[in-house]
Amino acid sequence: MQIAPYIGVLAALAAEGQGASVGIVDIDESRRRAAQDTGLHAAELGSMEGEAYAVVLECTGTKAGIHEALRVAARGGRVALIGMGTPENMVVNGLDVNVRGLHVHGIFRYAHTYTAALALLHRYRNRLHPFLAESIPLADLPRVLREPTIPRPLKTIVHL
Repeated sequence: MQIAPYIGVLAALAAEGQGASVGIVDIDESRRRAAQDTGLHAAELGSMEGEAYAVVLECTGTKAGIHEALRVAARGGRVALIGMGTPENMVVNGLDVNVRGLHVHGIFRYAHTYTAALALLHRYRNRLHPFLAESIPLADLPRVLREPTIPRPLKTIVHL
């Protein structure tokens, strides 16, 4: 199970590529739709009542995401903290981890990953179209950032 902004979709595809059954949760409907567009199952954050997962990849770095990741992890399960949050947000309930026998792993997601990441991008290239929903020239970037509604694709590519 993933708690996922766009990096969660990529982590989910990486897990799926290793044979895992994958599901994603997110509070944002447009990100859930984008995950579904890549062929992944996506649900609303908090909708997983009674579910327990052996492995949870937390990809937001937010208090709510970390809390939900720990909540849905099965006893003895593993939680990987992939999201890069602030010290105030990266809070783990040590008593809960201890009592439930959880294994919490910090992940520096850039270490020794490029070769495998490029292979996964190549393998899933036909499923990654939601990531390429918006591209803009560099000259338009200041205007786009001033707009009251910023484009909502998973990633916006700025052409130099």
